[in-house]
Amino acid sequence: MSFEIENGVLRKYKEEPDVTEVVIPNDITEIAERAFMYCENIKAVIINGNVKTIGLMAFYRCYKLETVTIAEGVEKIKNEAFGDCFPMKSIIIPASVKEIGDNAFIGCESLESIEVAESNSAYCSIDGVLYDKTVKKLIKCPEAKTEITIPDGVRTISGAAFYNSMIKTITFPESVTRIESSAFSNTRQLETLVIPDTVVELFDFIVSRGSVKTVVLPDDIKSDIIDDYTFDRENYGLETVIIRGTKIDYQLLLRKKVPMKDVVAMINEGNYSIKMDHSFKYGILFDLYLNSYKDKEFEAYFKKNFTKLFKDAIEQDREDVINKVLSDGVLLTKRNINSMIDHAELFQKKNYTELLTNYKDSHLA
Repeated sequence: MSFEIENGVLRKYKEEPDVTEVVIPNDITEIAERAFMYCENIKAVIINGNVKTIGLMAFYRCYKLETVTIAEGVEKIKNEAFGDCFPMKSIIIPASVKEIGDNAFIGCESLESIEVAESNSAYCSIDGVLYDKTVKKLIKCPEAKTEITIPDGVRTISGAAFYNSMIKTITFPESVTRIESSAFSNTRQLETLVIPDTVVELFDFIVSRGSVKTVVLPDDIKSDIIDDYTFDRENYGLETVIIRGTKIDYQLLLRKKVPMKDVVAMINEGNYSIKMDHSFKYGILFDLYLNSYKDKEFEAYFKKNFTKLFKDAIEQDREDVINKVLSDGVLLTKRNINSMIDHAELFQKKNYTELLTNYKDSHLA
């Protein structure tokens, strides 16, 4: 085997075509960053206990790497140390490891379990999922895992915790309050993400690309924890965001350049006068009305602006809204019915002209 070694640091491994298993020499104390990156033939690596640090991206994109044995004595596994090692199915973290860097196992799409020695003081494993020792932070769900019940007491979902995962079903405890950046980005099977009502912190890109089509936000979510990058502004997968039962067309929101936080402010904080694209705003107001949204400020706003709203419903062929208004029998009056009929005639909506005329004759005569 050909190694470049300097003062106990393995700087670079020079790959040999016929070598598929590498044993790190006993005199090595550190594997430098990118030392084995892009090695195409390695299938197994044995890291001895004299090694204290596995460097940044040390084995990044070793596409055939299946088995990694980390001996007791290793203390640090740096960022993306085993990133994109596709065939790796499991790994065991010894008790000596005190630091696991961000995304240490990102892109390991066959990874089914991350086990941790029970005597490790910094980390633990529950059902093959990596947590901090206190079980307050979920650090990494193996990417080949398809379902998970997160233990009660977990407060934080770490950045990229479910990145690239095959997860289909997630059961959250009520203890979760924080979801960090890219936590559910690039998932491969998860279609609906229901964010727990207890969450009060959302970081950027919690959903970006991937399989998630629908996100359900907490009922009491505040606009100050949402920004333009909570969900990717160029998201190609996310279709719907649901707030209090109201479905927001996320792709239309992007096209109309409407800030997500403004939508939350309108629905959850009663800021109905907030300025945004006219048709998009009215669409949300119509959906709230159809859902019989119980909010005094909303009811007052809808009543005050009823004439404009109803005329827009006529223009946009919102038959569902028009039928509910007629069914409720409250908002149409002798004072406004004629202008509604005239508006339907102006836009050549013969069906609405007849519908409103009949309502006038039978209810407002």
